[in-house]
Amino acid sequence: MKRALIWAGAGVLLLAVGAGIWQGGYLQRSVETTPAPSAATEDTQTETRSFAIRGVIEGFYGKPWSFEERLSMFDFMADHRYNTYVYAPKDDPYQRVSWADLYPAADAERMKQLVQGAENRRIRFVYSISPGVPAPLPGQKLTQEAIDRSIGYSVAADRERLKKKLEQMRGLGVKTVMLSFDDVASQMKDKDRGIYGTDLGAAHVELANLVLEEQRALDPEFTLWFAPTRYHGVKDNQYWQTVRAKLNPDIHVIWTGKEIVSPAIRSEEADQVAKWLGRKPLVWDNYPVNDFTYEIDHRPQLFLGPLEGRDADLHLHTAGLLANPMIQPEASKLALATVGDYLDDPKGYDPEQAWGESLAALRGVKDAKVLASMLAYARTSPVHAAPDARIAELIAAFWKDPAPASAATAHLRSEFERLQRLPVGLPTAVENKALLAEINPWVRKLAGQGEAGLLAIEYLSLPPEHAEKATAKAQLVGKLQKLQADPTKIGEEVLEFALEAVKK
Repeated sequence: MKRALIWAGAGVLLLAVGAGIWQGGYLQRSVETTPAPSAATEDTQTETRSFAIRGVIEGFYGKPWSFEERLSMFDFMADHRYNTYVYAPKDDPYQRVSWADLYPAADAERMKQLVQGAENRRIRFVYSISPGVPAPLPGQKLTQEAIDRSIGYSVAADRERLKKKLEQMRGLGVKTVMLSFDDVASQMKDKDRGIYGTDLGAAHVELANLVLEEQRALDPEFTLWFAPTRYHGVKDNQYWQTVRAKLNPDIHVIWTGKEIVSPAIRSEEADQVAKWLGRKPLVWDNYPVNDFTYEIDHRPQLFLGPLEGRDADLHLHTAGLLANPMIQPEASKLALATVGDYLDDPKGYDPEQAWGESLAALRGVKDAKVLASMLAYARTSPVHAAPDARIAELIAAFWKDPAPASAATAHLRSEFERLQRLPVGLPTAVENKALLAEINPWVRKLAGQGEAGLLAIEYLSLPPEHAEKATAKAQLVGKLQKLQADPTKIGEEVLEFALEAVKK
């Protein structure tokens, strides 16, 4: 969803899978089936092996995915046993800033096709609408225009505008809406302050209850979800007190874990939050989302490793889990495939096995080993803090025996040469052009660091009195300056090695 701000197929394939049959992207079992859950069944499926709601939420800041990218994601989701997609791109103006504006005819038709495309793959389509005041991003200021465009929670005309927008969405086939107040500012309009004072939660909850009542009167199958402004943590607060006391119990409430981007999500934490919310939380898992590396860190990063740190029985303590992907849809599929495995069978989930299977199944990969040599450097993430152990061992061995003819030097040089060749080697190993385009900035950065590593080894191999020593150092320093000017982040351990070499 949010960035980590403080504020973020069509043919039928038959394949035996354990006790079931893999058919058209759905695991058909004699004991249990996994269709997209209805509102009436979500909370009664707690004894199955899977999460009831297994979703992807397009909830990041940045360029929204295209129509074609979403349809491709639906195919992928069906193949990996997901049953829910949430449309919540922060930078779709009709979803957030211009929430009250109806989609123009052409855009509405595309939205209708998306809804139908999801349903054709047995995926529930959830539409998020965020009518509050958008919280400004770092470096931005809250404008009066943003305040003016936001909803007056108690203003009849604004409530009517919201009703008309939701009527449009129902007309396009949407039956589940998420009323989203995540990442909104606390400002309220004068009339609202006169009614709610500073109790933002009361304004949000009253509106949510009204929306559910009105929309269910028009469509008994309508379902409402709720993304609160207080969406992380495990301690009670006034906002949650209002939610548990007044929010209709049929409404699922979003929670991202102990943190906005949570390294781990534990069942006991979910149980505690369930008490504060008055219902099991619906987890919005901010992995593998990477928008915060752009807007907060200003060092864009890919998170390509498997999901880790989620309890094996979390499905028994939550209403479901929605994974927030990266800005890059194709690259996201590496991690999302492992998330799908976890959601389908959390007790049997093995991150390393799932990651290997994810890579092997990735579309358009002819030689997984070449791609794997890059992926190892893109595994460091909020759920996996440790850098690649293998390169750490190669570097440590080199510092113990940096002699030019040593085995340690030969092994480290071979690794750096492999990195340097990635821009040439990957296009021959991977036919997925969309994936190559998405990861290209990080491939180039990694190749440059490989070159820096080779320059560092060459510099260190020269004795102090050698005539080329100063020239070698100057080349290395120049390369490092270029690399440090490139904000993309990957393989920091290689860069640190080269920087340490300069000091020698």
